[in-house]
Amino acid sequence: MSREQIQFDEILNFAGAGVFVLDTWNRLLRTNSALCSRLQYDPGELQNKEALELLHPNDVSAAKEVISELVKGQRQQYRQTIRYIRKDGYILWSDLSLSAVKNQKGECRALVGIVIDVTARKEAEEKLRRSQEKYRSVFEKSGSASIIIEEDMTISMSNAEFEKL
Repeated sequence: MSREQIQFDEILNFAGAGVFVLDTWNRLLRTNSALCSRLQYDPGELQNKEALELLHPNDVSAAKEVISELVKGQRQQYRQTIRYIRKDGYILWSDLSLSAVKNQKGECRALVGIVIDVTARKEAEEKLRRSQEKYRSVFEKSGSASIIIEEDMTISMSNAEFEKL
């Protein structure tokens, strides 16, 4: 193994983000320890595994289309929030960046992906959404005329009872 290869492996394995390399047939050629850890797989288990098998079923068709476009040279990069299914079945929300690696002829020879776990953010967003729905429901169904007045004295929200006045 060359010195450059050893340095690349060290960088790959010390990266905080999950990193993988796919061949043009969607098989995982390499994964780093961060990705394996997040997905709860041993490194050997992911070798030559089809990457689409790790995705949430609702995300597979869009990912398949993007991979095809990258391989055909119709796009160079792709970024999307996507769901992976960990080995234990838990959903891992991730920010995925995928790029084509081309040879000297400009043909795609591999794809490189960077996976950043955004599960905590997605869970916080969902918690906030539920809280807002609950607040809106209480506001609308209180039976009392209610309004929200901002600092500049504009009415930003009113319920149906207030509208009847």
